[in-house]
Amino acid sequence: MQLAWGPEWTLFWRRHTRMGVVLTALVALGVLLRVLARPGSVGTAELVVLVVVPVLTPALLLVPVDRLVRHRHGWLFFTAWEIAGECAVGWFVWEDGGLTSPLVLYWYVLLAHAASAYPPLWTALAGLPVVALHLTLLAGTPPRELFATGGGAENLLAAVGAVAIAVWASGSRYAHLREVAHRAQHDDLTGCLVRRPFHEALATAVADAGTGRPLGLLLLDLDNFKAVNDSAGHAAGDALLVRVGAAVRQAAGDGGTAGRLGGDEFAVLLPDHDLDAARAVAERLRAAVAHEGAAAGVTASVGAGATGVAEAPERLLARTDAALYAAKAAGRDRVETAPARVVAVPAPRPGTDGPAASSGAPASSGAPASSGAPASPTRPAS
Repeated sequence: MQLAWGPEWTLFWRRHTRMGVVLTALVALGVLLRVLARPGSVGTAELVVLVVVPVLTPALLLVPVDRLVRHRHGWLFFTAWEIAGECAVGWFVWEDGGLTSPLVLYWYVLLAHAASAYPPLWTALAGLPVVALHLTLLAGTPPRELFATGGGAENLLAAVGAVAIAVWASGSRYAHLREVAHRAQHDDLTGCLVRRPFHEALATAVADAGTGRPLGLLLLDLDNFKAVNDSAGHAAGDALLVRVGAAVRQAAGDGGTAGRLGGDEFAVLLPDHDLDAARAVAERLRAAVAHEGAAAGVTASVGAGATGVAEAPERLLARTDAALYAAKAAGRDRVETAPARVVAVPAPRPGTDGPAASSGAPASSGAPASSGAPASPTRPAS
């Protein structure tokens, strides 16, 4: 399981973490007030919270939330923190006389904190200590006393009901948030990621490639698409984009990521694909687009690139874009591949007859050396 992440979600989890820190401090304050109200009755639990919590609470502000939300096991931290808080409150309640302690209210505060952010399963896990301690405290109570006024049955029912409502509320809220996030990140027409989340996925995938995991990248631009809008109308163009988007998502498969970077420009991330494997997928995708656009005379030019080392995402993107440029320049309806490295050749300086000396550094853009494409960074029109 992985936390939903992205700029908005990361900001959300940061705020949630800060709220948790405030609630942790409030629990300590409540215990302190309880101790002051009952002089001479300080127990082990109270001593622990009054000493440990003030020390640990500031440290929670140093938690690397950005990294946690990206990690596949990051949810364990948040869930364990919530359960630890519930268990700590249970300890205080136990030492403070049981379910009649006013500290019981902190359970429901922490449960509301869990329901405000977690999916149903996590919320249920956070609520388990609440129900478990109620059952433990009421164990052995005769049924006649249990259901008498103040016997404790109403407390148990309230705890179970609160957890059930929190789970239901978190499910409804989390489903809504995921739908909103999905709509914000995906193109309504094609179902592909829009530009910003695709580039975020690219950055993460390239970071994984730095650990030796190969990564393929495809950039696709439709040929002659403008003629469809001009001759048949935008509705026909949209219908074709829907079919092309489906082909792009199919090419990405279950492990890849499909993106729509512009009007008729698409991209595909292919984890665990080297350059040869990426080119094979690109050829299938080119053929699929040619099939879908046959009636309108629309084809696709595709650039294929790959990496297996740590590098800036922009470098891989630039090399693959250069390959796409080469496919356009070479006649369209074809696939071109980007070399692993290219050498930057700066444009001629004013007053010189030729290009400046090569820097010898890998280029961030430019056409593949073998493509024979012009040096201009401007692609031919679609």
